[in-house]
Amino acid sequence: MEQHRGPASARYILYLLVAILAFSSFETVSKPTAAYISPAQLTFYRFLFGGCLLLPFARRQQRQNHIRLKAADYLKFAGLGFCLVCVSLNLAQYGITYANASMSAVIFSANPLFTTIFAALILKEAISMRKLAGLRIGNEVLVTNCLHC
Repeated sequence: MEQHRGPASARYILYLLVAILAFSSFETVSKPTAAYISPAQLTFYRFLFGGCLLLPFARRQQRQNHIRLKAADYLKFAGLGFCLVCVSLNLAQYGITYANASMSAVIFSANPLFTTIFAALILKEAISMRKLAGLRIGNEVLVTNCLHC
């Protein structure tokens, strides 16, 4: 694997830090908005903004790699988007609204744990000993944090 050094590498680290800051502060920042905007609206605007921001990059990548999507591909994307945004993330946003911010963050942090478990069960993805150790540590941290919420 090639290691990148120099200004481009620093720029990617900056992008990562900005994304981490924005993403990790969402539960705390969105709590005060509950009096002014419904959780469903907030989820809609959040993903509309994110989608509009990422769309030009996706289109450029699509052109560079000569990828042509068919109608069936768009239907799959629409179905996945509906399941994720309309169902799952709306429920999460309602949870953030009606639970305290620390409990919301703990619940949201369980996502990688469940993703790994579902990937193994549904996609038959192998769980290595390293992943298993990570799952165990992550689970212990989640339980410890739940006890303090």
